[in-house]
Amino acid sequence: MKILQLDDSNSKRMEIQSVLKRMGIRGSLWVRSVEEGIAAAQQAIEEGAPFDAAITDMHYPVLVGGPAELKAGRVFIERLKEQEIQLPVIVFSTSRLVEEDAFATIWYDERSNWEYDLQMTLQKIRRK
Repeated sequence: MKILQLDDSNSKRMEIQSVLKRMGIRGSLWVRSVEEGIAAAQQAIEEGAPFDAAITDMHYPVLVGGPAELKAGRVFIERLKEQEIQLPVIVFSTSRLVEEDAFATIWYDERSNWEYDLQMTLQKIRRK
C-alpha cells in the first residue's frame, strides 16, 4: 500500500508510521500542508502509482508555510473532490468528530484504541 499522510505533528507522524511498519506498509509520504498533499496526489496519479489512502489530521496548514487551520482536513477532502481525485481519506484527529465525506474517522487519543482502528480501516481499504 502507498499512503499519503497529512499532518504537522512529527510525533503523531512517527506513531502512525510505527503502525504502518507493523502492517508491512513501507510506501508512505508525509506532507505538512493541504497544498503539498494535493500536489503529491496529482503527481502520484501522473506517474501511474497513485496513493491507496490518505491519513489526514484536521488542524494543520492549508498553504505551505502558512498557519495551521482548524478545518484543513475538510479543505483537503474538498480539494480532492474538486480535482476529481478518487482517494479514500481517513481523518485522524485528536478531536472526537465525524467527517461524513471521509472513508473513516479515527479518534487519536490515549483513551481510544486508535492503533487497532487504523489497522482495521487500512485492511478494509486494502481489500477493496
